[in-house]
Amino acid sequence: CALVGRHSSLARQRSYLPSVRTGYRDALTPPRAGKYLPYGRSFWPSVMSPVYEAYTWTPNVSQGSFSELVNYGSQYSLIPNRLREQTWRQRHLSSWKVGVAAFSIAGIAILLTNIAVVVFVVLTYNKPGDQLIPVLTGSCDQTQRLNTWIHFVVNIVSTILLCGSNYYMQILSAPTRHVINREHAYRRWLDIGIPSVRNLHMIPAPRKALWGVILLVSLPLHLAYNSVFSHSWTRQAYAAALINSNFITGASFDAGSSDNNKLFGDIQANSTGYFRLSAADCVREYNHKTLLDRGNVLVVTSVPTRQPGNSILAMDDFVGVRIEDGSWDWMCASCDEGYCYTGNEGCDLSTVIDGSTPWTPFLYNITVDYCASEYRGEQCSLNFSLGFMTFVCVCNFIYVVCFMILWSASATGPLLTIGDAIKSFLDQADFTTSGICLSGKHEINQQWSGTDYSPLKGGIWNPRTYYWFQACSTWRLLLCLALCISIVTAPSVLLGIGLTQHGAAGMSFWKTGFGTSNIGYEPTFVLSFGHGIYQQKRLLNNILLANSPQLFLSLTYLLYNNILTSMLVGLEWISFAHKRFSLRVSKPCGRQRATFWLQLPYRYSLPLILSTTVLHWLASQAIFLDHRLVQQSWRGGEYADSNAGHVLTVGYSPFALVFCLVVAVGMTAALVALALRRYRRGMPLAGSCSAAISAACHPPRCDADASALPVKWGALIEEPVDGVGHCTFTSLRVEPPNGGRRYAGMGKAFRGV
Repeated sequence: CALVGRHSSLARQRSYLPSVRTGYRDALTPPRAGKYLPYGRSFWPSVMSPVYEAYTWTPNVSQGSFSELVNYGSQYSLIPNRLREQTWRQRHLSSWKVGVAAFSIAGIAILLTNIAVVVFVVLTYNKPGDQLIPVLTGSCDQTQRLNTWIHFVVNIVSTILLCGSNYYMQILSAPTRHVINREHAYRRWLDIGIPSVRNLHMIPAPRKALWGVILLVSLPLHLAYNSVFSHSWTRQAYAAALINSNFITGASFDAGSSDNNKLFGDIQANSTGYFRLSAADCVREYNHKTLLDRGNVLVVTSVPTRQPGNSILAMDDFVGVRIEDGSWDWMCASCDEGYCYTGNEGCDLSTVIDGSTPWTPFLYNITVDYCASEYRGEQCSLNFSLGFMTFVCVCNFIYVVCFMILWSASATGPLLTIGDAIKSFLDQADFTTSGICLSGKHEINQQWSGTDYSPLKGGIWNPRTYYWFQACSTWRLLLCLALCISIVTAPSVLLGIGLTQHGAAGMSFWKTGFGTSNIGYEPTFVLSFGHGIYQQKRLLNNILLANSPQLFLSLTYLLYNNILTSMLVGLEWISFAHKRFSLRVSKPCGRQRATFWLQLPYRYSLPLILSTTVLHWLASQAIFLDHRLVQQSWRGGEYADSNAGHVLTVGYSPFALVFCLVVAVGMTAALVALALRRYRRGMPLAGSCSAAISAACHPPRCDADASALPVKWGALIEEPVDGVGHCTFTSLRVEPPNGGRRYAGMGKAFRGV
């Protein structure tokens, strides 16, 4: 110790006995400048080695009486300078600004990539008027698979930016020691070590505005990013006809109207390029409500027509134009001859496919020779939304600007971790909390709220067992659990509706895959504003509806992170009662530990980030924009009927919902399991409460260098004054507080130190 007597018990704990001139047993005199040897074996051989190294004593003040030095003992130090100096790594690679710089670099890289994508799409496709620009058209499996992986990458990028936002908001809401002193003077405590909304009332207006801007641009990022890319199916509308074999060779026909005559004239002219299919293959290819690669079909029979000069026996035009059409009506016999396109009660086509029964499309009692089918190829598209990508770029730019402002701002020593707070209170005691060393967060709330409280009862140490959830704010914990329950309930309800409404088809949900609501190409699982036709004004509403879960998942992550951080703050706090640790601070020196994370260790933060990313991605594949275009071969590719055209709905995939439900249940169960864990007994639970942390940091004046050394919380090994002991963080030897004994806590000041 700096100022000790020859037989001082505190000196014996530290094992230092500097030579002082005194004739009195416990007199305190200022040491002279010179070298001193530690007496006996050093208490921390790993800190002070070799054991018998001589240290040079130099007072750090140039003036003042000895009595003043006694009152300000922290101005003396026996810790050699080599243990107080910062290493290059501590100076440059351990500050919170390193994390800010890393996220800023990531944000800049993402912004430049986004801008490059926008420039490429505009220059390559040059369709600024389209809300959805097809950037790739081809195989449906290929475009759907690419869309799935793009959304996976997009959600990784969005989660990185969201994590960065949470990191910055925690820094912006962290209080300085000056602010804590001011708030404690008014009996108000602040949060330390967690992202805090409670602290917003006391931070300066510019930091508060920066905090709000970062929150506003980060929450909708997942929603906007997942809206940039979407997949569309091209549905083939076609004409089907039962014809005599002479039709293909140019025989005359009458399709009933000038439009139909033009249509079948084109079909007749191109029929030589059609593919020949057997009856079973024809049924297999066309037995779908949504055709992806097949067009017009001619069913050829040798049965002579009853109308001379007409080689068409029956026909069905505009098949598949309307989504409510029964596209296979023509495949079953429903009349003797003529136009047969509705009113069909259906037939069992499986027996036709296996060859057990003959196929009789359109008319009864006919024999099908073969089919002539037009092959168009799949024309599914990967679409790009320039509007949403522009919004993403704007948010990304604001994000980077805010981070650069934070990185370049002159820091005034925010207390980011509980190690920062303990260091600050050990170096400079907070007298508003002196004498209440056993006060935890609950006791501080009782005392400072003005409610009745018994200091005598509080002064008795009664070891308690705390649960992890007791370190959290009650309203934040309840809100987080409510959101977790909602993300479990929503997919459960959708899954139940799908399986209930669609019966046997619903039980085949595993066939849908990710990002598609199809079972056998039929839009089975759909939710939105109805099976409406494509309208530009409805596009935005459907996109926002499809990606709205992303907003709730982002908010859930922020609250989940807050709750988990609060519980781990309590875990780090309690650990000081059982083992001596160096303080983990944002700007280390001496034996202090550097921190590359604010509060969540990697073994907690990395699984949380991974599960959040996967959950966002699964949500994008479970609920999505279901966009279906209609490909036609007549009237210039357009159909005048207002009920025809593109179909735009919000679909959901039961298969992806199952995985989404599994991850959501797992995250919720993990949070509940952690919340019900118990801390080890040994000290009051301070949580993130600045006043409770301060109350535990009143070391003896001779322990001026405690913050630079490994510290432990416990009762000082001394004769109590008036039967009252004292508990504190200190680098001296301590013992666990004894149950039933009184300590200087809860209003009983300790006068012995």
